[in-house]
Amino acid sequence: MKTCGNCGRETRTQPISRYQVKKELVGGMHVEVFDAVQELVCDKCGVLRTDVPNLPGLMAAVAVMRSNSERKLCGQEIRFLRKAMDNTAKELAAHLDTTEETISRWENDKLVISNPFERMLRVRACRELGERTGINWNDNDILYRLKINPVAAHPKLKLCLVSRRRELWREQKAA
Repeated sequence: MKTCGNCGRETRTQPISRYQVKKELVGGMHVEVFDAVQELVCDKCGVLRTDVPNLPGLMAAVAVMRSNSERKLCGQEIRFLRKAMDNTAKELAAHLDTTEETISRWENDKLVISNPFERMLRVRACRELGERTGINWNDNDILYRLKINPVAAHPKLKLCLVSRRRELWREQKAA
């Protein structure tokens, strides 16, 4: 039995059939856990706490699965992979043979990660975290066969700007 962190009394557990992991924990991704999470309830002080068993293992599994997905990594996901591997920006930069500033720019969406660096990051994440998860992957699939599909950050905004520029150009041309 677990004890309450507030008053020290024993808590009772209630199963949660469908639990959505906070997006800030998993790099902004939507992750749901079914029939594994429990809510700890203290009857004396009424404190509620969520207990996710093996949270590091869950983070590792999410990281490996995301590394095998074809969608381009965004900055928040790059930061998530780095933290899941328990690396600092300096350590990851050394492993990828780049600078700490470049890692920061990727993570803050100031610079788009190039495909070769992204593939190296994905393979590294799978190698480091795959042992914790039992999920199988193939280096060749990530390095050679995986098509990384780019995702536009704000496509509608860009289309509006292009359309407005055309209108202004036509107005200037007509005048």
